[in-house]
Amino acid sequence: MVEVTVPYGVPYGLKQLKFELASSWDLTVLASPRDLAGVPNPSVTIREALDGPHSGRNLAEIARRGRRVAILVDDMSRPTPCRLILPVLLKKLKGLGVDEGDVHIFVGRGLHPSPVRRDLERKIGVEILDRFETSIHDADGALRRLGETSLGTLVSINESVSRCDLKIGLGTVMPHELAGFTGGAGIVLPGVSGRETINHNHSLVGRFTPEFGRIEGNLIRMDMEEAAEMAGLDLIVNTVLNKNDEIIKVVVGDPVEAHRSGVRYSEEVFGVKFGGLVDVAISGSHPRDETFGRAMKAIFPADLVTRPGGTIVLVAPCYGGVSFSKEVKEMLISNLSISSLLSLLRRGELPGESCVLYLFANVKKRKRIVVVSDGISKETVEKMGLEYASTVEEALLMAGGSGRVAVLPYGSITLPLP
Repeated sequence: MVEVTVPYGVPYGLKQLKFELASSWDLTVLASPRDLAGVPNPSVTIREALDGPHSGRNLAEIARRGRRVAILVDDMSRPTPCRLILPVLLKKLKGLGVDEGDVHIFVGRGLHPSPVRRDLERKIGVEILDRFETSIHDADGALRRLGETSLGTLVSINESVSRCDLKIGLGTVMPHELAGFTGGAGIVLPGVSGRETINHNHSLVGRFTPEFGRIEGNLIRMDMEEAAEMAGLDLIVNTVLNKNDEIIKVVVGDPVEAHRSGVRYSEEVFGVKFGGLVDVAISGSHPRDETFGRAMKAIFPADLVTRPGGTIVLVAPCYGGVSFSKEVKEMLISNLSISSLLSLLRRGELPGESCVLYLFANVKKRKRIVVVSDGISKETVEKMGLEYASTVEEALLMAGGSGRVAVLPYGSITLPLP
């Protein structure tokens, strides 16, 4: 008897990685975000969002001559198309009487590595970078202490940001493993906050169980939004992007209300209903696939749809290796225990946003993770406490050869819904 197989594929770098699914596997769901085209004219969409009615105070009510304006932009770890948003926003501010010399752009990198000039040119645009004062936030630099949140976070933000009269945050709303969704208040915390503030906020993972795409009951998100209110974040301009990082929606307004509007739309785009838990989830990491540190985002949605003790197959090229961060690379390869990671987290000794390693360690404890990758070796994968397979078919055999399976071609941006 000839074994019947069906071909499938997941995005893999610049190509599709093909694999065959034997008839012994019951394909429960093939889940991808909605295939929506980007808006035909991003500048028009951005301008209409800025001009139109929205939650909170209108920009025209709060921007005027003589007011110092801080525009907070995220770093290269987020796909926010700031170079498209900024020209429209700056033109709008000029039309409202704001002098160019009163506008200061801040790159809210949190504890991420500092971007170089080339990164800023890609993110902001050469013309704007040369015309407007631009600063890269330093979490260990000059800070202003604002007080304490109800969750005990001592809030300190960039001193220069604090001196500005009007604060506008740019970002993108997409599912996230820690904060539920990116965007909104995240441009303040962690964006332009001090190291102690960021570390305490991230350490809240020890007080609740974060879930990819969950806002309700998310202490990290609540803490971020309280900090942003203390910092006086006036307005957000957030995008929702399709799977090709093209703009499909722009929300403008109050940092909480407008963000929630973006969340609802994002759920419609990235949310996929699943019919129960599966034995194996095959999760592609595109478009967050340069390194394992970024690709492992695809593990968290897969975790939501895989039964306890099940298998997650992470398909990730990782041509940039384990991580662009030396510290994160070392910590991943060290394969630290959950208790060790939590201890480091509480002491503020986890670099950058590597508190995600604590969540990753928890998934490793509950599930089997098999990595299919050309960019990192079997030896390196095993040092991280994972298993390696050269093909998806090999990974499926390692998982038992039969059972219920889900395929998430765009796993890092797919949001499982009940």
